[in-house]
Amino acid sequence: MTLSAEQKQSYERDGYLVIDSGLSGAVLDGIVRDLEGQYDRKGTLAVPYKDEGRIHDAWRVGANVLEAALCAAVHDTLRELYGRKPMPFQTLNFRVGSEQKPHSDTIHFNAKPSGFMCGVWLALEDIDGHNGPLVYYPGSQKLPEITFKDIGVRPCQSNYAKYEEFMENLVGNKTWKTPGEPELPQNWASSAKARR
Repeated sequence: MTLSAEQKQSYERDGYLVIDSGLSGAVLDGIVRDLEGQYDRKGTLAVPYKDEGRIHDAWRVGANVLEAALCAAVHDTLRELYGRKPMPFQTLNFRVGSEQKPHSDTIHFNAKPSGFMCGVWLALEDIDGHNGPLVYYPGSQKLPEITFKDIGVRPCQSNYAKYEEFMENLVGNKTWKTPGEPELPQNWASSAKARR
């Protein structure tokens, strides 16, 4: 895949890009089918973590999730944007939209050197503004990385709500365009940049 100058400028300015992953409906439907009934703490799915809403690293046990994680169109796009070979390291499948408050993925995982982590969101069904879209604040990738230490609390799960409140206030006090809610047809992917 070769990106246009306009796509590259848009990514640099806004921090996200919507592309066609080229993945077949069979792969995407296979992901949904393979994980159906596995979203709980019980069961036999051998993954590092799962609960009623999410499954971490389903690529370890599902060929369809692995195929999505290794998607050539996504890797080619990331290689072109970052000038480096992408290294997928985690998959995170959600049964339904998480409705998570504003946050930066870099609080959960990051790259060394900083600025080369990129989250990729893949629609497994048609998405619009009414059924659990990913919300992204265009340009927010240019904000400084915020850590628990930056907000004066110890890094632990019990302080995560304080981090979310801080981030919600941070993005709420900025003048943004409308938060991004790209409508994505099934099999399209959105790459969101952390920092560069």
